Amino acid sequence: MALSLAFTASLLEGISAALVMPILQILGKNTTTSFFQGPHFLQSLTHYYTQLPENRQLIAAIFSFFAITVIKNINRYFSNISVNQLQLKTGENLRKQCVERFLKLDLLFYNQSKLGELLSYINEHIQRSEVLASHLLEIISDSLTIFVLLALSIGISPQLTGVAIFSLLIITTLLRP
Repeated sequence: MALSLAFTASLLEGISAALVMPILQILGKNTTTSFFQGPHFLQSLTHYYTQLPENRQLIAAIFSFFAITVIKNINRYFSNISVNQLQLKTGENLRKQCVERFLKLDLLFYNQSKLGELLSYINEHIQRSEVLASHLLEIISDSLTIFVLLALSIGISPQLTGVAIFSLLIITTLLRP
């Protein structure tokens, strides 16, 4: 569930980024879409706003942008709740497995080891596993968002996207110690 919510939020991120084009066109008083040679869905999106009366275009574009941003953030909120639930379930399942394993051990093991240190060690590793599961889902979610925004950028201008990525790679290489 967390991944599906993250995927939906990533798509909404791309749509909200795409809504910047109609807002800029309206603010620039450009009412034609013929100059824009982007993906079909962006052309239809800008065409939708230019069909509205001129005094309603900016309000409609801003309201759409605001609504999609609110929906995206609500989706992210529920995605975070889902990730936290998964984190708790992961810890609960690992703790159950540890308890079952402890119950199968011989009494000699308990006589030879310090129980407090053992429980502290296991609890610390379970907490690390919970955080690891949470971070892995966040990485997947962020990667999906990057992929959607990259696809949008390539759809708008492949050359400009290539130059931007190349420039960012050079800057990253130079800033690395």
